Amino acid sequence: MWEKAYRRGLRFGGLADVNWFLESLQPEMNVLEIGCGNGKTYLALRKHGIAVLGVDISEEALAILARNAAALGLHAATEIGDARKLRFPDRSFDAVVGIHLLDALETDADREAVISEVSRVLKSNGQFFCEVFCVEDFRNGKGRRICQTTYERGGVLTTYFDEERLMGMLSDRFDVRIQHQRVQRSYGLRCSLRAMCRRKT
Repeated sequence: MWEKAYRRGLRFGGLADVNWFLESLQPEMNVLEIGCGNGKTYLALRKHGIAVLGVDISEEALAILARNAAALGLHAATEIGDARKLRFPDRSFDAVVGIHLLDALETDADREAVISEVSRVLKSNGQFFCEVFCVEDFRNGKGRRICQTTYERGGVLTTYFDEERLMGMLSDRFDVRIQHQRVQRSYGLRCSLRAMCRRKT
């Protein structure tokens, strides 16, 4: 799905807002971004001096990321991989970042597989930062309904979460704090849930 979407011209422009978790990261940390796509979050972290390894399932997305990094004079360390089955040994990373990954997966089984892998590759007390679209977002309900609050638009799936659902998925493995991010635009309310998670020992 994602390879086709990127080859059709899908792009996520600009740089992501990483300020909500940036202070938790240090340049010497081993940081992994899963579902890095064409680099919206990855490049924002690199511009702040964070050394991060990006993993994505789409070869085309990583090629775009590499070009975007070069245009900014940055080196991109990335590799093709599936966040549901990471190749890394247990407890390899100080932090894992997954921005709009859990809400882009097709099933709860896929999401559970990703969360399990994140917990596995994190060091003791390692942190997981994730963001998903909220049910309050103006796009919720638009497109072809797949199930519950999952919709397909332009060949891409999006699932919209409430806080209870997100907390339920994360709290078995992590201590979790969730923030609501709401931005009112002229065209509607943009809303997401941001979770700061610390791996339970």
